[in-house]
Amino acid sequence: INVLVIACPCALGLATPLAVVAATGKAARNGMLVRNASALELAHKVDHILWDKTGTLTKGKPTVVEISGDVANFKNILIALNQGGSHPLNEGMKQHFGFQGGLPKVRRLKALPGKGIQGKIDGNVYYLGSPSWCEEIIGQTVATEKTTAVLFDQTKALITILFDDVLATGATDIIQHTSALGIYNVLLSGDKIPVVEALGKTLGLQESFGEMMPIEKVEKVQAFRNKGTVLMIGDGINDTAALSAADVGLSFAAATAAAQQSADVVLMRDGVLGLKRYFTLAAQFRQTLRGNLIWAFGYNVIAIPLAAGLLYPTFGIKLTPMIASIAMSISSIGVVINSLRMHIKPLK
Repeated sequence: INVLVIACPCALGLATPLAVVAATGKAARNGMLVRNASALELAHKVDHILWDKTGTLTKGKPTVVEISGDVANFKNILIALNQGGSHPLNEGMKQHFGFQGGLPKVRRLKALPGKGIQGKIDGNVYYLGSPSWCEEIIGQTVATEKTTAVLFDQTKALITILFDDVLATGATDIIQHTSALGIYNVLLSGDKIPVVEALGKTLGLQESFGEMMPIEKVEKVQAFRNKGTVLMIGDGINDTAALSAADVGLSFAAATAAAQQSADVVLMRDGVLGLKRYFTLAAQFRQTLRGNLIWAFGYNVIAIPLAAGLLYPTFGIKLTPMIASIAMSISSIGVVINSLRMHIKPLK
């Protein structure tokens, strides 16, 4: 009876769930929503971080710096079509043009992730999107060195809009931090290649890839997964497939709902700097889980031989069923206390 009571696996059964509950609760109090507990276990294994650009490493609030083309004739069409977009570039144009009345009606509005939006106005189809999409549809190249959006119809480019964006708060700091941890940082963006490469060089990323479609981001994630564990960080609809394909997907409170649903962890504050807290919390989780398992296994290794009477022939020591039940309870209490200790440790 003593052996049966002592060997009750309560502590072992509680070791992992209590560590997970303690970690996710602490995460919530520190501005992190952990949707998948495996993200805490995999953090220490991360070899590569794949970063989105707009809204992640930059503030995602592009400002219009130049508009060229046939603005006089097509400005209202540009503004009307832009109203149907939700990309940060669309928001930048809305901010630039402000509220406009008397706009033409847009029919058959359609958004194509990684490309732009299209719609029918007064019987003609117009497109508003990336220079690469313009080249794909009409074969016209729009050469610029800045982030660019193009309004075009089925024959030619009509208006070109150039944007500037600024680095997100803490972007340089977090890249330095992750690089110091030995993590390989890669930039994936649908923006123009020169813009992406310039940003990657400024931040000190190891590789930068521009003009990428969502499916190409997924292919990059899969390629890097063949080399090690991948953490994908993004905030847009274009990033949802890549977030799901990575070992760990991470997004932000200001991200699109689709990106948040695809992510394993959502940082609710501090932007990219919240990544430091994620790595710290994951390390504390693993330390707590390890302590719980050592306590639970150690208890069984020591207590079961005592319950079986190992010390009775030599020292006359034996356990009664009552003492065995108390010892079994103490093992579970030890796991609980060790898990609660996580809340005392600060997240730096």
